[in-house]
Amino acid sequence: MNISDNILWGYKSFNMANELDIAGEFIYDGIQALNEMSCIEESASLFSFLYHISVGIERLQKIIVVLCENITMDDYEEFEKSLITHSHSGLSERIAKYMTRKLNAKENEFLQVLRKTVTGRRSLYMSAGTTVSRSSTASAGI
Repeated sequence: MNISDNILWGYKSFNMANELDIAGEFIYDGIQALNEMSCIEESASLFSFLYHISVGIERLQKIIVVLCENITMDDYEEFEKSLITHSHSGLSERIAKYMTRKLNAKENEFLQVLRKTVTGRRSLYMSAGTTVSRSSTASAGI
C-alpha cells in the first residue's frame, strides 16, 4: 500500500464514519421533530422534520457514493466537487450504478420532496398564511 492508498483508505473509513455519525444525528433529530408533532399543520415542526431528514439522507447518500466509486488521488478534488450538490435524485442515480435494487416511484417522489425542502422551496413553509394539508403531504409520500 502506498501513501496515496493510505490517504484514500483513511478518507473512506475514518472520515465516512464521522459523516455517518453526523447523518444519524440529523435523521434522529428529524424523527424526533416528527414524533413531537401533534398535527401536520405545525409548520415549524414539519419544516424541522423535512429539513433534518433531508440533510441526513443526503449525507448518507454521499457516504454511499464515496464508498462505491473508485477514487484516485488524481481525481480526488474533482470527485469532492461532484459531491457539492443537494440533488437527492442525482445522488440516487450515482448509487444505482452499484446496486441491484432500484428505488420505486414513491421512494423517488420522497427524494423529490426532500430536495425541494433544501433547495429554494423552503419559502413554502415559511411564507405567511401557508398551510400544508394532510392530502398534499400524503401524496408526497410523507
